[in-house]
Amino acid sequence: MGKNYLYISDSYDGWRNLATDEWFLDHIGPEDVVLYFYINRNAVIIGKNQNPWKECDLSAMERDGVQLVRRISGGGAVFHDCGNLNFSFNAGKNRYDKDRQHRFILETVQSLGIPCEFSGRNDLLAAGKKFSGNAYCARGDAKQHHGTLLVSADLSRLQNYLTVDPRKMQSKGVASVRSRVCNLNEFVPSLTVEELLYGLLLCSGNDAALAVTECAGGLEPFVALMNEKAAALGMTRTSFANPNGLDAEGHYSTARDMAALAAAAMEEPTFRRICSSRAVTIGQRTMENHNRLLRQVEGCVGLKTGYTRAAGRTLVSCAERDGCRLIAVTLRDGDDWADHAALYEYGFRLTAPRGAVQTVLLRLHRPVTAVWDAFAWQERGDT
Repeated sequence: MGKNYLYISDSYDGWRNLATDEWFLDHIGPEDVVLYFYINRNAVIIGKNQNPWKECDLSAMERDGVQLVRRISGGGAVFHDCGNLNFSFNAGKNRYDKDRQHRFILETVQSLGIPCEFSGRNDLLAAGKKFSGNAYCARGDAKQHHGTLLVSADLSRLQNYLTVDPRKMQSKGVASVRSRVCNLNEFVPSLTVEELLYGLLLCSGNDAALAVTECAGGLEPFVALMNEKAAALGMTRTSFANPNGLDAEGHYSTARDMAALAAAAMEEPTFRRICSSRAVTIGQRTMENHNRLLRQVEGCVGLKTGYTRAAGRTLVSCAERDGCRLIAVTLRDGDDWADHAALYEYGFRLTAPRGAVQTVLLRLHRPVTAVWDAFAWQERGDT
């Protein structure tokens, strides 16, 4: 089975980012998928067949510190700045699906409340205006689909660096171009991959969870990847059947396994930042974190609430005090908020073991149905 990768560039250098994009295409496995995001700072990106000496004002670009970068796909010139998010799907021949890839981008934007559609001419439109241009190429059995997402780009700057026939500019004009394109910040203030993660973790967005699977080639490959990761973490009594946690045949876990998963997840800085947020505002929509412990328990930094009819109330939480991290998990607990608070008061009175993460099972001694809880604690700074 192939693997699925998500890569977010930490560079704003157009030469490096486009070179990385090409490297992915040249090295992708026949069953693999790479979803790559990057932002270029002040660059004119030209198609593979364009003549820059004829079509670009190179002296103006040099004066303004604008990079000239050639991409490996066709099409015309575009201007990139930090208000433009770029994406690239690289896939082996058996995993490439252009319609699915377009659908992933559309559903991501739609999840922010922006109505959008595919135009049929390689463009994505919001309110009838283009916010994303797409291009495609192939090498051997590998294929690439990359494009732009205009978030808050300066739409007027491209004209400064192109040497277009004056008659064409007069007939078509910048005003005409501006009337046919738009930034997504006309609908919401910002658009990032992290916003989709906020929607998934803070609002239990099942539609967002399913949208994420599209970038991994579909539901089945993504679930297979989840189970592969669970096995690597030693979650021997866990089987995933979907990415959203809803009831399904063959979908189950234990408190101990959830504690192991939570301990691994809290090592990811982005995950920690998102799940510890009490609220986030995207456009006109404010999403509140359902985890009351963030407000009620000293040092609480997450994690996740959940409920289905079959599973009942479930809660995974994490708290940190004086360099010690504790994770608590309760299943089918009708008073989980109070139980987690009590568990932390108990746990922090103990001496946390040093070294690698350890898991200890505790049982709540209450007159109601017994609830099994898993504690995992970790000394910060240890590896």
